[in-house]
Amino acid sequence: MTPEVHYARLGDAHIAYQVFGSGDLDLVYVGEFWHSIEAQWDEPRFAAFLRRLGTFSRVICLDQRGSGLSDPLPLGEQPSLDLFTDDVRAVMDAVGMARAALLGVAGGSMISCLLAATVPERVQALVLLNGFARLTAAPDYPWGTTPAFEARVMADLSNGWGRGVLADVLAPSEADDPVFRSWLARYQRFGASPGEVLAQRRMMQNVDIRQVLPSIRTPTLVVHRRDNRLINVGHGRYLAERIPGAEYVEVPGGDYLPFLGDVEAILAPIERFLTGTVATTDQRHRSRGAGTAPQPRARSGRRRLRGALRRTGPRRALCARRPGSCSTAWPLPARRDPHGRGRAARGRDRGDRRAHRGPGGGPGRPGRSAGDIDRPRPRRRVRNRLHRSRRPYAAGSPRALEAVCRERPVALRPLRTMSRTMRELGNKPAHSHSLDSAWPHGYRDRHDASADLG
Repeated sequence: MTPEVHYARLGDAHIAYQVFGSGDLDLVYVGEFWHSIEAQWDEPRFAAFLRRLGTFSRVICLDQRGSGLSDPLPLGEQPSLDLFTDDVRAVMDAVGMARAALLGVAGGSMISCLLAATVPERVQALVLLNGFARLTAAPDYPWGTTPAFEARVMADLSNGWGRGVLADVLAPSEADDPVFRSWLARYQRFGASPGEVLAQRRMMQNVDIRQVLPSIRTPTLVVHRRDNRLINVGHGRYLAERIPGAEYVEVPGGDYLPFLGDVEAILAPIERFLTGTVATTDQRHRSRGAGTAPQPRARSGRRRLRGALRRTGPRRALCARRPGSCSTAWPLPARRDPHGRGRAARGRDRGDRRAHRGPGGGPGRPGRSAGDIDRPRPRRRVRNRLHRSRRPYAAGSPRALEAVCRERPVALRPLRTMSRTMRELGNKPAHSHSLDSAWPHGYRDRHDASADLG
């Protein structure tokens, strides 16, 4: 189930966010600037990635202003890191999180680093996934993007945004999959408009937070993919070297999107860093709470007997409940319901249970042996058939009898018994209606004639 969308207020702006997961740790997932908390659940691997985070933490995902379901930026205002850090703090305040771990992905890593440096009392731990401190290359930063690459990216964003552009660098392993490209196009459209994503790209081209890194004192983990085509692995190594005490994990793969490829190679170090251990598969299933299958509750003896009656019929169920109480050898054939519904008639079930109450039978009732269970009871069978008929006729009426006989042809002997039963019913006082008044013309003659055939 997709988590519910909530909105945090920051002045006149509304910031969309979701909360999910069952862990004790609070974790804020800070995605790239064109992230969409709504479209992320449409990709099964992305949804599985997020739910895996939710097995050991309570996760908050948000759309920064200018992206996704949040309000757009005011006309003429340019995106900035200070604006986005305010969005994260507003969402944490709305949820009631005094401190939380931050998981910054790509551009979200810059927001996370600024928060860890400026408000360290609110950042419990810092995880940077495919992050960078500066996007473009510089003389002392050779692994940044080149001007030619940035020109190509800006052209693609301007001309093809919302149609799955840049799939060859975002997800080279899935670039030829039309289903994935269709989702990527939708994710881009839901994440930002072409004008917004172009403004965000220009902002990243001019931002440099390298001077902030040495002031980070929060425990930090840097995870980067070795063959990442969009964010070179040199970015991750630089972060790990400049942040004091940072741990660095380099994983194989070339996809920029973290939920593709070997996902466990990314998630396992993150879980170990944040919780101190990595849960097994069974432990993760148990920790999902509402996502786990409900445990069967304990069943009383009456409920167990009722279930056995539905599956096997009364005789076999009673013999299984009380071994040795039946005189017939095991296994016993299941008794069929005269209506063909797969369960015994209620009247016969009551009779069988009374027969097995013990020597002497039930209170105020003569004892019956186990062999009497198989004795035919045509009248009871007829009455059950009449009263349990699903036809919209009064129980016991001649029309109900006609419906039963027309629905299931019977032998002459049961039909003769039905005739006697109907005579007895006809001689008794009517309760809510008169049988004689409802008797169809000529029905007595036809019915008695059929009874005389025997």
